[in-house]
Amino acid sequence: MTGGKYFRATGNKVLAEVFDEIDKLEKTELDVRHFSHTEDNYLIWALLALGLFTLEIVLRQTYLRTIP
Repeated sequence: MTGGKYFRATGNKVLAEVFDEIDKLEKTELDVRHFSHTEDNYLIWALLALGLFTLEIVLRQTYLRTIP
């Protein structure tokens, strides 16, 4: 209905032929000159969470200890 194609590669040679045919079908040119660099700045938040968790454990075992 949609005109899609099915490709089955049973070996390396067939796979190369499939890629060649897919390359022929591709009509758009891609311009890949712009790269964006991102940084994950989560280390401070992870250390803060770890510190608060440790503080909670220490307080629960000392000052906030409940007597059964």
